[in-house]
Amino acid sequence: MAIITFDHVKKVYGKQTVIPNLSFSVEKGEFVMMIGTSGSGKTTTLKMINGLIMPSGGDIIVEGKSIKEHDLIALRRSIGYVIQGSVLFPHMNVEENIAYVLKLLHKSKEEITQAVDHWMKVTDLDLSLKKRFPSELSGGQQQRVGIARALAATPDLVLMDEPFGAVDAITREALQQEIKKIHAQVGITIMFITHDIEEALTLGTKVMVMDQGQIVQYDTPEVIKTHPANAFVAQLVSRTQ
Repeated sequence: MAIITFDHVKKVYGKQTVIPNLSFSVEKGEFVMMIGTSGSGKTTTLKMINGLIMPSGGDIIVEGKSIKEHDLIALRRSIGYVIQGSVLFPHMNVEENIAYVLKLLHKSKEEITQAVDHWMKVTDLDLSLKKRFPSELSGGQQQRVGIARALAATPDLVLMDEPFGAVDAITREALQQEIKKIHAQVGITIMFITHDIEEALTLGTKVMVMDQGQIVQYDTPEVIKTHPANAFVAQLVSRTQ
């Protein structure tokens, strides 16, 4: 069953058409890696899923309901969202950052404590860090807190926009393994933007290659590697060799 469907979606800014005509679907439980040139429409596509940007034409169906019919505030609270640099609330400690959406959803203190402890353990954060503020954490720890916050309300869908782009290579590899393990254990649907083709082919159950606001190939990593759709995809894949 599709959790996301784009039906002839168009996005225009002024006189510039960023997304001319985009149609695709994402099945529940998929881990879709999005890759393409800068300005190819990846972030715009991601932000249209949770209503941060609205389409200029066509329709987007999220969990069986048109984006036009969703209560957008409720929708955003129900979807996990992680971006580069984690963007934690600097005046809140680790515990408060992770609990933020849970409090908005009026969860009980007991539910919040259980969820914070659970997701800190899952994301390999020591519970002793609970009272620390973002400025007292390493880049990798901040990113883990961002992931824990996105997962704390147990969403069916998580959107990630280059979440590991600001950390060093060793931390990046550790975070890749963490998110892959979480996906396998929890079975959530993840849409994840990257500029790294190796990351895309390693993490994804599907890879979406975009260029100039269009999908040039959307398939399994194995098919992308062995049967690239065109020269652009072949050039991307060649970076792994």
